[in-house]
Amino acid sequence: RRSLLAAPLEAHEPVGVTSDASATIETFSREAVYDACAARGATVGESVAGLLEKGGDSYLELRVATYRLVASLGRRPWFAKELAANDKAIALLTNPERENTPPGCRWRHEAVLGVLAAARAPEGETKISHGVASRLEAAAAGGPFGGGAGGVGSVAQVAVAQR
Repeated sequence: RRSLLAAPLEAHEPVGVTSDASATIETFSREAVYDACAARGATVGESVAGLLEKGGDSYLELRVATYRLVASLGRRPWFAKELAANDKAIALLTNPERENTPPGCRWRHEAVLGVLAAARAPEGETKISHGVASRLEAAAAGGPFGGGAGGVGSVAQVAVAQR
């Protein structure tokens, strides 16, 4: 898909410098997400769930990239609504035992905080069910490793060598 942004006139001129550049960029970002999901024949929530359910250390970088995407796009009402509509995606995102490596745990928590920011937005902007919002609140309260104030949570995998 070609970008609809105008090419800069000079090499040093940034692309999209019009007065409504942020709205234009937001629209293109939104269209790119929907186009990518449509190419897979899935919704946004199904696509995110499909990426997050790949387990094991060999898929850690893919899951971290997905968490980072959710952490940034999850703050947008349209993305948060799409994600909240998929129970599997929310279950994978809010489960602290899903990840057992420090980067995975930290980025999973950042993704939860991103979607939670949209869930806490005024009622008119984002309509996320109370049940999903409470699951996000609980996952955020648990912290990156899911232990929270008194829980055990996820234990990071480490190798212990004899000295």
